[in-house]
Amino acid sequence: MRNLLAFFAAAALTVVGVGWYLGWFRTVNIELNTTKIREDLNKGGQKVHQLLENRRKDRAEGKTDGGQESSEPAPPGSKP
Repeated sequence: MRNLLAFFAAAALTVVGVGWYLGWFRTVNIELNTTKIREDLNKGGQKVHQLLENRRKDRAEGKTDGGQESSEPAPPGSKP
């Protein structure tokens, strides 16, 4: 199976190399939609900010991750 995949990869690279040499491919154009990228990054940032804010509020209310209290005893002299 590995030999078959290696053969196909070598064949594809050979076709691309020969095609490039013979001028089958002229240019490669890559267009970036920067507006969409910016919108998606802003949406992601807002979600992260909202998750962090919710986590901060949960901790302020005394909740812990998983909804269970810590099983470790508090160190002596610490406040609950």
